[in-house]
Amino acid sequence: VTRYRLRLLLTAIILAAKYNDDEFYKNVYYAKVGGISLDEMNMLENQFATILDYNFFVKPEDFNTYLQKLTAYDVINE
Repeated sequence: VTRYRLRLLLTAIILAAKYNDDEFYKNVYYAKVGGISLDEMNMLENQFATILDYNFFVKPEDFNTYLQKLTAYDVINE
């Protein structure tokens, strides 16, 4: 896994946590866990949210579609 993919995954997890939970850690914690600076963490979060137009809701049918694709990919690449 490249460092860019790890940053993407970290950012997605953070935004998902903030979207779904009333209580979450501060970005300084996430940045430390992810091994990046707070400035970079804030920038990644802002860019990701902007790209999604701050629309974090995923329809169940979309989730299931991508889950099936990821599951198939994982089985193929074992």
